[in-house]
Amino acid sequence: AAFSMRLFLAPTLAALAGSAHGLAHPLATTHSKIGQSSLKLSTRLARRAVSASSHSKRLRGGMQMSTSTAENPLLLQDDLPLFAEISAEHVKPGMEELLKQLETNFGKLEESLSSSEDGATYASVIEEMEKVENPLEYAWGVVGHLMGVKNSDELREAHSAMQPQVVQVSTKLSQSPAVYKALQTIADSGMDDLDEAQQRIIASALKSMKLAGVGLQGEAKEKFNANRLKLAEISTKFSNNVLDATKAFSLTLTDEADVAGLPPSALALAAQRASEEHPDATPEKGPWKLGLDMPSYLPAMKFVKSRDVREKLYRAFVTRAGEQNEPLIRSILSLKQEQAALLGFKTYAELSIERKMAESVEAVDELTSMLREKAFPAAQKDLQELEAFAKANGFEGDSLSLWDVTFWSERQSEAKFGFEEEELRPYFALPNVLNGLFGLCKRLFNVDIVEASDGVPTWHPDVQFFKVLDGDTKEHMASFYLDPYARPENKRGGAWMDVCVGKSSVLNRKPVAYLTCNGSPPVRG
Repeated sequence: AAFSMRLFLAPTLAALAGSAHGLAHPLATTHSKIGQSSLKLSTRLARRAVSASSHSKRLRGGMQMSTSTAENPLLLQDDLPLFAEISAEHVKPGMEELLKQLETNFGKLEESLSSSEDGATYASVIEEMEKVENPLEYAWGVVGHLMGVKNSDELREAHSAMQPQVVQVSTKLSQSPAVYKALQTIADSGMDDLDEAQQRIIASALKSMKLAGVGLQGEAKEKFNANRLKLAEISTKFSNNVLDATKAFSLTLTDEADVAGLPPSALALAAQRASEEHPDATPEKGPWKLGLDMPSYLPAMKFVKSRDVREKLYRAFVTRAGEQNEPLIRSILSLKQEQAALLGFKTYAELSIERKMAESVEAVDELTSMLREKAFPAAQKDLQELEAFAKANGFEGDSLSLWDVTFWSERQSEAKFGFEEEELRPYFALPNVLNGLFGLCKRLFNVDIVEASDGVPTWHPDVQFFKVLDGDTKEHMASFYLDPYARPENKRGGAWMDVCVGKSSVLNRKPVAYLTCNGSPPVRG
């Protein structure tokens, strides 16, 4: 798991280092993604969206807040999010306040753009939009992040209550005729004064607004916007269902034969989890509790000798939330097809490709077909060799089932390379992985990555905070949170990077990222 974490972290940190040096990467984006069909606003921090006064606090844009509202940690946007203080009860009042502010400030911006006699400029559109959107994006981005790493029934309820309003406001911004007209004016007559990056931002913003329905009218527009709301709701339900199903399943074993083959580290984790209901559980005598999160599921599929146990786990894993999510998948497909048709596309694939580097859907199909032609025969050969190896080493079935492949692939690897995965574990403890990775970043990008967790609020004690420094000047260029371990009770599976703070000259911000993994946590004792 630590080795896999290294493979995930390496390109992400490389991108962050590139952002700090001003290289092209999403973290280096300095301006709002106007008009993109986001179902949640992107996470971007302002250096200061709230300034204190003796009796009240005033958000950027001039809106006054009551003392009680001003104490809401979602609105205290001076620095990094106050994760240790944020709870579900802050979401509704905080978001309502910010939505009011955005409506007021965006209305003023639209009026300014519509009445301007000097003509639209890059600063008057792109930069002003970034200022207007930022406070809401900050807060909603934090809420969305917590939904992924610290999920709870209370947070879900608060998120669901506010999501429709956030989507509606996002839609309103992306379909603003005043903003679109101003951008088009710049594209038609003001591009010569812009650098290449600014020209790209203008062109991308115009395309994004078109794909967000800015050109729709009447019933078509109403249908499009209603579908956006439905897609946001359904997508959230889908994710919650998978998390709930993962959390709900467990397989408690008491027979040593059922866990035969599991390495000591996996046995220790399984016994630790079983100790919640069985305080006397030990790695040697059990009982052992297996689950569907990767630190538990993957070692079981690799090492457990019992086919019955592997089959139970596999079937549970591939059918997680199946009954609940099958109708949601059908609804998502139907709604996306409707959205594409409303925008004049034959399929949603055609709509999706508009944002991609590929030239067409046909080009993607051709590449996929070419890869299949090359890869499929090799995969068939690999499977034949694996089945032959399995039968030569005790497998008695006619052919390998899906829950056998991982197990026998691991045995084949051990035979071929002469060592077992567990033997590598001491060398890939998280501190060792980070030291090696940061050293590589130093050699490649001349940056120093140093831990700076002291005093930084986090959502869990395991979370660390790091700063990226210029290797020569030691100037602070960027930062990131690292959340390394699985928490199946409230954290979704997988590994991902998200933006906490986007680099911005307009808002005087340095980039900050979330790096989220689901590695095996340390076992007590």
